[in-house]
Amino acid sequence: MKEESTAEKEYTDATISFVWANGVAFLIIPAAVAIFVLPYWLLGGRMAFVGERPSPVILLLAFVGGIVVHELLHAVGFVVAGKVAVTAVKFGFSWKGLAPYAHCAEPMRASAYRLSIMLPGLVLGILPGILGVILLSWPLVLWGILMVIAAGGDLAVLLAIRQVPGMAWVRDHPTKAGCQVLMEDSDE
Repeated sequence: MKEESTAEKEYTDATISFVWANGVAFLIIPAAVAIFVLPYWLLGGRMAFVGERPSPVILLLAFVGGIVVHELLHAVGFVVAGKVAVTAVKFGFSWKGLAPYAHCAEPMRASAYRLSIMLPGLVLGILPGILGVILLSWPLVLWGILMVIAAGGDLAVLLAIRQVPGMAWVRDHPTKAGCQVLMEDSDE
């Protein structure tokens, strides 16, 4: 881990490359499909839309909307769990990582940061996928799979920070996937 001085405090990086983050998203495709499709199929679900199929334009707009909500959920996590000011959260698009992002410049506890990182995958992916299996709704199962895959980079960040104690102070890294960990007493 590389150390750097920022604002007279010492931080160390707990980050991953954008290539690795995107790679994790790609690698979880089989797991996401198996977690939702297998129980759906075993319960008698059909892998088809009932009634009229939605147009590709509607599907694309829904996916883009889901990505926007994904980033908004990160921001909600930063503000609510991390107790940071709304003005500390900025939104943008990383051409290097080929992904939109929500970035928080203020420090928070690592446990709050983890919750903020997990929130979109849980709310937009896991919960709709489980509901889809329970209700035997193929569109919900498919949505859950897509949103879990969209949260693959978040899973990679969680893996990158797995060794950081929950009470440690962290701040979102300004240019990389992950965070910076404050190298001081975590009770400050």
